[in-house]
Amino acid sequence: MKIGFVMEPIPAKNLKKDSTLLLMFEAQNNGHDIYFIDSKNLFMKGSQPYCKYQKVEVSLNDTNFNVLSSSENTMNFFEVIMMRQDPPVDYSFIVNTMILEKAADSGVNVINNPSNLRNLNEKIFALNFPQFCPPTLITSDFEIFNNFLRENEHIVVKPLNSMGGDSIFQLKKDDEHLSEVYAKISKEGEVKFIAQKFLPEISIGDKRILIIGGRVLPLCLARIPPKGEFRGNLAAGGSGIVKQLSERDLLIANSVAEICIKRGLLFVGLDIIGDFLTEINVTSPTCAREIDKELDFSIGDLFMECISKRL
Repeated sequence: MKIGFVMEPIPAKNLKKDSTLLLMFEAQNNGHDIYFIDSKNLFMKGSQPYCKYQKVEVSLNDTNFNVLSSSENTMNFFEVIMMRQDPPVDYSFIVNTMILEKAADSGVNVINNPSNLRNLNEKIFALNFPQFCPPTLITSDFEIFNNFLRENEHIVVKPLNSMGGDSIFQLKKDDEHLSEVYAKISKEGEVKFIAQKFLPEISIGDKRILIIGGRVLPLCLARIPPKGEFRGNLAAGGSGIVKQLSERDLLIANSVAEICIKRGLLFVGLDIIGDFLTEINVTSPTCAREIDKELDFSIGDLFMECISKRL
């Protein structure tokens, strides 16, 4: 089977923790041909989706891909394409999902479902499960935003389309930086953003829970903020501890898993702080490498099994 991975080139510093590399390695170990497709190299000729690609070999150490050959072809050259382009979900990302949707229409098994990558914002999607979410606001209006802050007294504010702890702020009631943060996050009132009640349980970790083919993994990675910081994201300097899921975690994750599998979302990462769901990551969920080390089965093998059932 030929499996293409749409992604950005992996920085050398991330090779030992990149989740896409794990999936590539396991696909290779299962006897499949694997291909790197730079997210910049998807294009259309008339009605046909094409891409440039490189056939590669990978390892899980600190070396990069071994490129075996380079070519271009229609996307139905592949049986499976994994869409692993990182946010921001900007115009380039959206156009790529449209091209991949054409590939899916021609019979390629594209994972995750490209139309739902486009339509399901990771932060707004979580609000489909209001019983599990903290008080949340999405707006670009200063007065509405300020009223929400006064009501909740301590909040976190972040963009709707980014990842990795980028541009996240915390504010307290009557914060002197309120106007400055609002201007930056909303681009002077032109762009909607998300605000949520601050959850003090962040001090013991922002839990990343993975769902593979509708199956909730029994372990999560609790990402703990460094001293003096409130962001647990590993990209923002957080440290990770693998933990068992609580009963509440399982309740939330199983509820989400049921919906995700119906929407063609086979690789999903939930963010849970304390007892609250804050995000459903569907674009390029991470933390698989850290969790995989502590499991008594392989995440990559489980994922390949899910793919095989769909072919």
